[in-house]
Amino acid sequence: ASGERLYFTGCVSKEEIDAALASRAGTPRGAPPGTACGAPHVGLFVDCSLSAAGRAQGALALLDALDAAHGKLGGGCVYTLWSFSRVATRRTARGASLAETKAALAALRYDGGTDLRLLDSLIAEAASADEHGPACSAAVLISDALDNLKAAPKLTGPGSAELPVHVALPPEACNANLSVLRWIARQLGSACAPLSEPDELAALVSGATAQVLLTRLQTDQSDDVAAFEDDAFQTCPDFRLSHVAVPTDADGSLRMSGVSALGEGARDAPTALGLTVSRGGLRANIELAIPPPPAALESSGPLLGRLLQVQHTLLTLRELRATFWDPKQVEVLATAAACDAGIASEHSSLLLLSLPEQFCDNEIACPPDHPAHARWLALSAERAKTEAEREEAEAKAKHAKLHGLVKQLVGRYKEMSDAAVPGWGKPVNRGGRGTEEAMMLGGGGGRRGSAARGVTRSCAMPAASAASPLMACMMEGGFDDAPPSRQLLAASAASPLMAPQRLLECMMEGGF
Repeated sequence: ASGERLYFTGCVSKEEIDAALASRAGTPRGAPPGTACGAPHVGLFVDCSLSAAGRAQGALALLDALDAAHGKLGGGCVYTLWSFSRVATRRTARGASLAETKAALAALRYDGGTDLRLLDSLIAEAASADEHGPACSAAVLISDALDNLKAAPKLTGPGSAELPVHVALPPEACNANLSVLRWIARQLGSACAPLSEPDELAALVSGATAQVLLTRLQTDQSDDVAAFEDDAFQTCPDFRLSHVAVPTDADGSLRMSGVSALGEGARDAPTALGLTVSRGGLRANIELAIPPPPAALESSGPLLGRLLQVQHTLLTLRELRATFWDPKQVEVLATAAACDAGIASEHSSLLLLSLPEQFCDNEIACPPDHPAHARWLALSAERAKTEAEREEAEAKAKHAKLHGLVKQLVGRYKEMSDAAVPGWGKPVNRGGRGTEEAMMLGGGGGRRGSAARGVTRSCAMPAASAASPLMACMMEGGFDDAPPSRQLLAASAASPLMAPQRLLECMMEGGF
């Protein structure tokens, strides 16, 4: 017990799990509806978007590993291939051979984006038998989960609780949404393994390597509607879920915890937990009793209650990372849980406060039994009196900043935008430019030629002809308004230094 809450936790060792499953060895779990009694039937859900093109060879290697793993168990295997990107399509007949499946897989065209919401319909189709063939006994998802719309499947439709869908994880160096892929495997009660290790994944799919999973947690109040709707009553994993897939820890054990309200007006605390564990086709139930809090616990101090609270919070943080695919949502919920428990984690920080100024600066109430409590009270009262003065000082500093640097920048911008540009809006004098202005515009005096010609060109002139009457005529703009024929005659007569033939060649070369 801690405060007004009752925390409980439990651990089932690997030996206890093995003993429970051994006692149920003669009652294996039934196969999914519609599964053929012959060869195992594996469905392949292959993402054929453009971003998944690099994993085509890995999918072919996985097919060979699946066939080899089922061959070691004394039988063959048949397959059905589905591809999906923006639409889902079945690429082979139901129960196709290895060669047919590999040929269809090699012929896939990778293009477009990914819509993970199609996974719900794929699971429903694979888990049900139809006129085309039997249902699948297992399935493998090969995808990078990079959904263009940032969406995720619901995984609550038909077949989600019956068909185990194993997930082939891309390498961590690749661009992939691994959190969504692990969430899919967790929700569907299946396993995930790297696509780069096809033998490991094939062993899980074929059952050669059986994984122990906690598939459901119940309490003695699971049928109580009031307990179901009580937000203060929580367990990890959640007892409200009809199906979970919690793998064992590294030592093969399973851990669970919970919290319930305690005190006057609270509901009765739970007295038992029921665990459902599975390994391959075996399933067993394990009962755990929740002892009431001893009467001596309250007099011995809250140390044990605090330890159980921290344990429950750590398991909750682990569960949040596995059951939520959105990292932002995980961050919000994990931060709230860590701060509520008062622990330091990757989502929260632990502040060591010893001085009254630290409590005031962080706006945290000092506990009554803290040595700095009296000084904190005095400092808080003093700061409350001077709060108005501090707010006024902050307002003055803000005002000085706005009317200092910002006002200068505004003044400079207004001065630049209001400055008059010389000659702005006045027409350009076409024929009245003088010699100096024409010289500044370059040889030839800028624009030449009549409006009918519409051509503006320039030509380098010999130094000897720079002072010729022809150059003077050009700089004065005398050619602008004259017809082309008169311009040619005038230039020929006015320039004794340039022969008519040379003048004609210059014009033909584009000099004018």
